[in-house]
Amino acid sequence: MRLRPLEGPPLLHENPRPVVSTEGPRVTVEVDDAQQRRVRLIFTPFQALRVTTEDCFRLPEGVEMVPRQVVVVAESPWLAELAAVLKWRDPNATFMERSQHFFIQAGDDFIEVAGWAVSWEGQQGSGRYPADPATAP
Repeated sequence: MRLRPLEGPPLLHENPRPVVSTEGPRVTVEVDDAQQRRVRLIFTPFQALRVTTEDCFRLPEGVEMVPRQVVVVAESPWLAELAAVLKWRDPNATFMERSQHFFIQAGDDFIEVAGWAVSWEGQQGSGRYPADPATAP
C-alpha cells in the first residue's frame, strides 16, 4: 500500500469541514481549501465509500500520511477485497478493474472512495483525474 498525492486539486485546510453526500453513482465531498474556500470533489462512478473517525483509523506500518491532499492508494487491500467480493457475486463483472482507491484526511475524518475518477470544482479552478476516463486503470 502506497499513498500518491494527486496533482491538481487544491491543498485542503487543516480543518476542512467535510460534507459527504451520495446521489446515484456519485459521491460528493465538499471541503475547505487552504484559503477556506469551498471545493467540491466529485467521485463518479463509485463502488464504495467509507468514512472513519481519527480515533478508529490506523495506516499500515511504514505508510506515511499525506495530509491536506487528495491521494490515490496504490496496491490497495480495500480494492482487492471489493474485487474479490465482486468476482464471487458475478464472475463476469470487470468494472472493479477501473476502480481506484481515493483517500482524503479531512480533519478528524478519513474519507475513502472506491471509484473510477475524481473531478474538482472551486474558485481555484477545476480538473479531473484521470484526465481522460478512457485511460483509467
